[in-house]
Amino acid sequence: MCWPTVGNFQSTYSLIKPYRAKLYAALGLTVCNSILRLLPPLILAVLIDRVAGQGLWGLLGLMIGLLIAHALVSGLSNLLSIYLIQWVSRRIAFDMRLAMYRKLQRLSLNYFHHHSTGMVLERLMGDVTQVQNLCTSQMVQAVMDAVGCAFALTVMFLVNWQLTIGALLFLPLYVLNYRICVRRIRRANENLRSKRDDISDSLQQNLAGALVVKSFGQERRETRQYTAQCHDALRLGIRTNVWGGLFNSGSVMVQVIAQATILFLGCWLVIDGRMSYGQVLAFVAYTLYLLGPAVNFSDLFNQVEQSMVSVRRVNEVMQAQPDIQDSPGARSMERLTGQIKFRNLWFKYGCRSSEQGQPLSQTGEGSEYALEDVSFTAQPGQMVALVGHTGAGKTTVAKLLFRFYDPTDGQVFIDGLDIRNIRLADLRRNIAVVPQEPVLFKASIAENIAYGKPRATMDQIVAAAKAAELDSLVCDMPEGYDTQIGEANLKLSSGQRQRVAIARAVLKDPAILVLDEATSSLDSESERMIQRALRRTMKGRTSLVIAHRLSTIVHADLIVVMEQGRVVEQGTHWQLLSAGGAYRDLYERQFTAVA
Repeated sequence: MCWPTVGNFQSTYSLIKPYRAKLYAALGLTVCNSILRLLPPLILAVLIDRVAGQGLWGLLGLMIGLLIAHALVSGLSNLLSIYLIQWVSRRIAFDMRLAMYRKLQRLSLNYFHHHSTGMVLERLMGDVTQVQNLCTSQMVQAVMDAVGCAFALTVMFLVNWQLTIGALLFLPLYVLNYRICVRRIRRANENLRSKRDDISDSLQQNLAGALVVKSFGQERRETRQYTAQCHDALRLGIRTNVWGGLFNSGSVMVQVIAQATILFLGCWLVIDGRMSYGQVLAFVAYTLYLLGPAVNFSDLFNQVEQSMVSVRRVNEVMQAQPDIQDSPGARSMERLTGQIKFRNLWFKYGCRSSEQGQPLSQTGEGSEYALEDVSFTAQPGQMVALVGHTGAGKTTVAKLLFRFYDPTDGQVFIDGLDIRNIRLADLRRNIAVVPQEPVLFKASIAENIAYGKPRATMDQIVAAAKAAELDSLVCDMPEGYDTQIGEANLKLSSGQRQRVAIARAVLKDPAILVLDEATSSLDSESERMIQRALRRTMKGRTSLVIAHRLSTIVHADLIVVMEQGRVVEQGTHWQLLSAGGAYRDLYERQFTAVA
């Protein structure tokens, strides 16, 4: 759906636009309901003045019939109005969540680097519900109150214009009450929403890390922290409610004083002979219809303030632009040969890329570069290994190859083309990754293997599983390839998950394969099995291997040794051992540790 980039109210209207017909019909019924609920005071005035006062008992049956017809028509129109409003309301929420989800799928990793999962979930769920209410129930309430005020004011002027002007003199008090409270209500709502983001984020992290919490016996600590956050939210919620309550209480106080004054003046006019008892009762009732909506408006303003905070927060997501996009002249490349060249790469997280050849200052956190002047080349079909201590920048190199981020300075080439000039979809279609901790989805084994190629045939899926030495394992399962993988991947061991990830990469048939410490957490038997599968998978493909165990990359065509974001050595295993530098030191330490 189209989402405008200016103004909260324009964004709100864009949500309603596709359903204007149904919403207008609902609002039309709402107007009818508002008028119908204002008729009983007129019928009451006729009963008092004409039937009871003048003895016109023939009108009694007509008035009772009108009351019964009024109840039936009001009930039916109200039922239809509620149905239409609920239909539109839920469609708007559906469209909003779908549009936000699609937007989140398009955003770059940098967005999620700066925005917590809890915050995103709160905006996707809680804030969407608030905007949904603004677009429907709050709008309907506003229409009802506006029609009620207009109708009541018209009748009051017809009955006694002087008394009507007296009633209107109380309206400025509502405006004053609003101006005093509204800014504090808005600020309190902003703070409350921010605190809810923090709570959602903490809860998500705690549930995801339940194993760590329990293994270290920190349940009480986590409960205390969560309780403290909830107490802060409780305090902010109470503050919001207090200001909202003061707002409403001030409005009710003005209404009570106004009604008492009007009733006193009305009785005086009855004694003076200028109004009848029925007119006074009807006038007081319509005063309630005039000033009552003012109280509703005060509460509605409070709700709208909360909803507009949500509109702004939803707009922030919808107006966010991905940092990584196809360049205007990006080329379509169906199949790459796999030559990779990293040239003078500088990269800093939270920093914009440079087009003038100079590193730009960072926009985010620290000042340290993750990569500094990194250069090396991988020829088609070669296996290139990246080694070094944790934090040396190995995984960052892989992220730049996928173009999850653009380099702050320098270039990445594939087949002689700067990857910024290759369509993102084509680039990533030609690269597959086998990570250290594979992510498997709650779906069948076949669906997980075919995740990168959803239209794959069953024969292709089985062939990929055989290449990953997974087929025999799957065939032993009761439902074979239709076996569902449970939440948190509880049904598969680390080695089994790793083989699913390898089968997924094989089925994708990429030109470039990235192995991010794919065997570092496996036992010896699982590692041997995975290594056999990986050797078959890497054959004929350019492979970028991020390695922890140096024994797995001794046959690499090129080994790149990294320290603190820099390349300190390059060469084959034997060349680097002979050089006696950083690689030999790493190798000897691992050999000594194993021995």
